Amino acid sequence: MQYPNTAIAQQAANSHLNEVSDFVKTIVEANKRNADMSYATPLGAPAFPEAGKTSALGADTIPTYAYNWCVSPMTPMAVAGVIWIPSENNLGYTPSNYAAEMEIYAKSLASTYGMENVQFFYGQPAASLVEGITPPMIPAAKLVKFDQWPKSLKQIAIEMAKQAE
Repeated sequence: MQYPNTAIAQQAANSHLNEVSDFVKTIVEANKRNADMSYATPLGAPAFPEAGKTSALGADTIPTYAYNWCVSPMTPMAVAGVIWIPSENNLGYTPSNYAAEMEIYAKSLASTYGMENVQFFYGQPAASLVEGITPPMIPAAKLVKFDQWPKSLKQIAIEMAKQAE
């Protein structure tokens, strides 16, 4: 659901609405029959679809998970800037595509937040840390490279703060 105006997102939303409509009809029909609701109705309402999530794939391994559930709800608000520090699990399925995906994300920030410019700070894992990864070309962005996965974000935050001064 990262791109709400796409055909696939609209199809997922329409499918969900049909599931909810069927769920409500089941309850209404059971009520008309004076059926025991504890047996005649589903235990829960249909869950809203999570992009890419399957039984074999956890939601926290989906590259758009953090955006969809943590960032997207804040998009009506203006921001002073965006900080992106990837974890081992959100580089995507193909690290060689990561640079292009980051470039697209960085370019989308101004329209996402309805602002002319959004300052962008990001952490970049070294090529020795992630095979096939290359640095994105993001004009005016501030970059902090790291050659090991941080156990704490403190050092990266300090380096980004120095760049912001």
